[in-house]
Amino acid sequence: NIPIPVALSTLQKDLSPSDLFIEYVFDSPVSYALAVTNTTVRRYELPAKDQIERDSEKYRSQIMKRGIDAALAAKLFGELLAPIQEYKQKAHLIVVPDGKLHLLPISALEDSGQYVLASHIVSVVPSGSVLDMLQHRRIRTERKELPYVGVAAWISKAPPTTLLATIRRAVSGPERRELVALPESRNEVETIAGDLPKPSTVLLGDQATKTEF
Repeated sequence: NIPIPVALSTLQKDLSPSDLFIEYVFDSPVSYALAVTNTTVRRYELPAKDQIERDSEKYRSQIMKRGIDAALAAKLFGELLAPIQEYKQKAHLIVVPDGKLHLLPISALEDSGQYVLASHIVSVVPSGSVLDMLQHRRIRTERKELPYVGVAAWISKAPPTTLLATIRRAVSGPERRELVALPESRNEVETIAGDLPKPSTVLLGDQATKTEF
């Protein structure tokens, strides 16, 4: 069966007051951004597809080389986010990218000298319909009797890192020396255990052995 696209009114009900859903459509001579909140819908005109994708590709290349191009990061912010009035009002961006924007870390764009990551949480989804499916996902009734086993062998905190290093890792992956304890793994497995039906088993640190598993 072909899935039915989610209705706009349904999508808005999925959004919290802090959410801003942005779907990009690249074209020439004008591209567009559809900005949706839980109460409003607006369409914004953006530069042509060729310009945005050229700048996106150049900036991503700089990040991959572990370089910094603040001017280009600010230019891309001006092309993609600055025209959207709701951006300043919402803390969580839910982005549906188009074209080469799939490869661009939105969090690494610069707004008045600071990365978007410093002021916003950025999520990426394939479409509004997928977002709706994720929002309403439920544990199937016939699986509720199965136990949950959460394993977190590495529960110590990761060493401090800079914002730029975090963005670089998101694009090109960590270096070998950065392969350390997984941050928040303990919190993740314990939170999941609290949300799922009991009984559940959580193995942490030295208890996370093959024998105990």
